[in-house]
Amino acid sequence: MEGAGVRLLHGVHRAGREGEREHAVLLPLADLAGAEPRFAEVAQGLAAARARRLVQGGHRRRARVSGGEDHQAAAEGGRGGRVSRPACPRVRRPALGRVCAAGVRLRRDRDRAHDNRLRRPRRARAARRRPAQRNRQERHRQRKGLEVVRVAQIGVGQWGKNLARNFGALADLAWLCDVDTGQHAELTQRYPAAHVTASVDDVLADDSVEAVVIATPVPTHYELARRALEAEKHVFVEKPPAMRGTELEELCDLAEERSRVLMPGHLLLYHPGVRRLKEIVDSGELGDVLYVYGNRQNLGTFRTNENALWSLGVHDLSVLLYLIEEEPSDVRAHGNAFLTGGVEDVVFCYLRFPSGKMAHMHLSWLDPHKIRRITVVGNDRMAVFDDMERDRKITVYDNWRTRTGDIYSPKVAATEPLRLECEHFLSLVQGEGDPFKAARDAVPVVRALEQLQASLETVAA
Repeated sequence: MEGAGVRLLHGVHRAGREGEREHAVLLPLADLAGAEPRFAEVAQGLAAARARRLVQGGHRRRARVSGGEDHQAAAEGGRGGRVSRPACPRVRRPALGRVCAAGVRLRRDRDRAHDNRLRRPRRARAARRRPAQRNRQERHRQRKGLEVVRVAQIGVGQWGKNLARNFGALADLAWLCDVDTGQHAELTQRYPAAHVTASVDDVLADDSVEAVVIATPVPTHYELARRALEAEKHVFVEKPPAMRGTELEELCDLAEERSRVLMPGHLLLYHPGVRRLKEIVDSGELGDVLYVYGNRQNLGTFRTNENALWSLGVHDLSVLLYLIEEEPSDVRAHGNAFLTGGVEDVVFCYLRFPSGKMAHMHLSWLDPHKIRRITVVGNDRMAVFDDMERDRKITVYDNWRTRTGDIYSPKVAATEPLRLECEHFLSLVQGEGDPFKAARDAVPVVRALEQLQASLETVAA
């Protein structure tokens, strides 16, 4: 009997339940017979039954038998002629069911092995990648003729762990110092090559340490930075580096006297989006800047040792002064402490500059939505930097248009700002760039914070 184009069984298919079609899971019969020897006979029987049409779970696979060309030509020509199909031996349903069950078990075992590989601890995978990463970094330093910087870090809290992660990858992290002895075992396990201690004196007494990273509470920054500079160490200190402008000026003078780097951790100044926003402002695309305002709100983290101005405002304030390039002539602040007495949870700031520009900041850790946004309004166009946006970090709008107008989003590099900041500090330690500029640029920021805090206390009184 002449055959026709028919659909043949290729393997075992696990059908979707209740009419839903899932992704087809096909197991070749040869693999099934090898994995389950007792099903070899059934697999051979199925291979002999290739001349039947089998539909199971909606999956069909087409093959050709003798005479199929004539049948297809008749169908395509619209002749409507009947071509009989060959007689096919039927497959016993129990046998097919056993093969399906075996296929499901085999697939399940494969999935389980795959899942086990995915569930391996991240630290183990990171440990395997670390030697290759260090080799790449070492080759980079050799090409540039740079030596590995030996670094010690004081303070390994919530944010300090991020600094340790980056400096551990970019430099020789020799010491980790934290007063919380409960986490020393974890730090030792994560950084086995580093000494872990609770004593700052141990860190500063090590002459092999070239640079010290300070990530402790704000009131301790000035004293620790001063001690590190006096111990002939380069210093990276988290924002703000001091709570008074005069204290930061003293640190700058001491750093220049000892020929040591002093760099504040103004993270947003290394954000590719903020740098791109600065390029847009400097290019004149927005026209003359009229005012700038920043929103930094979230629900938490609730702090008890520093208010929202010193914890959150330093970020936006550093960006505002970076964009405007002026020191404010008049500042005012209003706020309230709702959770902890004497620690303002919500702060509103107003700044006016000699050129007539204005700036506003709304800072809070009691808001239901996380907002990280800076808006620059010019007399020609407006630009918004939104750090919560994944793909459109910057959006530029036509001015004075409510329903019409051009909108575009320039490309922003997806680079971690903290990595760029740490790399910049290490490059300063290795003699690249001006070692004192970053600290001098931070003086107006600390002065403005000091004035805003005084205004906040005056209004509260």
